[in-house]
Amino acid sequence: MLSTGFRKIFDETLRLLREFSKTHAPPSSPHARPKYDRLMVVALLILKEMSPQPISFEGIRGRAIEAGIDMRVSGDARHRVPTAETLRYHYRNPRLQQWVLEFLNRLRCQGSLLIRGLSGCGDAEEFVADGTAVPVGFLEERFVRGRVVLSRAVVDIKFIYDIGVDMFAWATGSRDISEAMGVIPRGSILYADREFFVRGNCVEAFQRGIDFQVRPSRVFSCRILRRAAGGFSARMYRRRKNCERGAAVFDRVREVRYRDPESVASFVVFRAAAHNVKRMLRLEALAGLFVRVGGGVIEV
Repeated sequence: MLSTGFRKIFDETLRLLREFSKTHAPPSSPHARPKYDRLMVVALLILKEMSPQPISFEGIRGRAIEAGIDMRVSGDARHRVPTAETLRYHYRNPRLQQWVLEFLNRLRCQGSLLIRGLSGCGDAEEFVADGTAVPVGFLEERFVRGRVVLSRAVVDIKFIYDIGVDMFAWATGSRDISEAMGVIPRGSILYADREFFVRGNCVEAFQRGIDFQVRPSRVFSCRILRRAAGGFSARMYRRRKNCERGAAVFDRVREVRYRDPESVASFVVFRAAAHNVKRMLRLEALAGLFVRVGGGVIEV
């Protein structure tokens, strides 16, 4: 990214974050006055995972300095941009991860309204629960048949993807997506492979009025699972293939360079948020083109 292009995408990302913060304030420390604009820090971390090539905290900090970005909100701040260590601290913050998850889903909701406003489509929203695996950038010791061998570990990533708007609704590292179903509107359709065919997911889907099209496993005895298996439609399930674009967002990453669980979880969330930001900016440009051509108005 050239400095001019970097500054433009930074400003657009910051605009989306500021709009979201009007109703959802970002997490803050009650014991310390902030030295840097919290939303600008989040925007920079999102751009870190938006980069087509892996980039370090020091590298993304250098890009921001080169682009002339000044994040200071206090005279106590020594640098225009926080140090790499400070950026790493915010990146690993679990409260910030949760806030960014809510932000990426808000972008999805806005994108869905734009798509439906342009197309006039009123069908049920469709989501896919899927997963992929990304190798990590180091080897770990494992015991295999009594011997110690070195093998490359992988990061298992699970996500819920809105195939109608091409955006993430949730991203995590567990096959238990029952909590994540809270972001799916009632009456929606959720397609999922058999790895998500567990009682907790089925119960949550039934309680929330979601049509859970999950491929059943071959052996099950629970009444809830029998009910889910009875409602499965192989014809509808074919729509699940439309989720491959979501997996590609993570598959393009050659390796994850973090060892600690907090940073790995943040990588998943910020990578999904970066995708949603890029997609939202494209949709806004498309909506602007339709308005200029047709003279209509789309409210989001």
